[in-house]
Amino acid sequence: MTTTCPFSWTEDLPPRIKENEYDAVVLSMKKVNRFGLTTVESQWRLLIPDSREKIQLSGYCNLGPTKQAKIHPQSKLASWQRAVAAFTRGNPKHVTLKSFREYWFRVRVRTVTRNAQGPLHDSDQYSVVDDILSVGGKLSDLSADGLLTLPMTQGESSTPTLSYPSCIPGLGPLRKDALTRCERCDELTAFSYGGHARCLLHARERADEEGQG
Repeated sequence: MTTTCPFSWTEDLPPRIKENEYDAVVLSMKKVNRFGLTTVESQWRLLIPDSREKIQLSGYCNLGPTKQAKIHPQSKLASWQRAVAAFTRGNPKHVTLKSFREYWFRVRVRTVTRNAQGPLHDSDQYSVVDDILSVGGKLSDLSADGLLTLPMTQGESSTPTLSYPSCIPGLGPLRKDALTRCERCDELTAFSYGGHARCLLHARERADEEGQG
């Protein structure tokens, strides 16, 4: 049974999604300095069963004025580090921004309804990942079948193996592995050739280079 996905967006605006809890993975996380403030910006991919869309949202953790920026124990980022450390039974100080890309999470999504200038018109409101509620597990522990819960590009088959080349000369036959990231672009994938993880785009690109459509 297909689930109706509660989201909508235009090409010019980020998606707006029903405020709720979702499973998600981190695509990227980095510090940026703007207007004298340091913020950790993150990009997330929501894992929505039966959705054919790629739902990607941003998340933000403010660290304060750039000259004094640091991770305070009461900050949102510190609580995220503690969540990962509790899952791994490690030290929160050893949880780096890159560490978050190794896990999948249960997150809370909220709608941004105002900015520094005031309330936003309903059509200008958008969704962000507001907080991590829990660590779901290690990304590498998701089964290959778990990939089928990932949002896929419109028009892409609901059975990814039908679109992947069955074999790429020089690499080997198609295999389904634990969920990982494409070696070429970091896209989530559970498919590989000769131990080389490839997303659909780069699998077909390599096959085309070898004369295999």
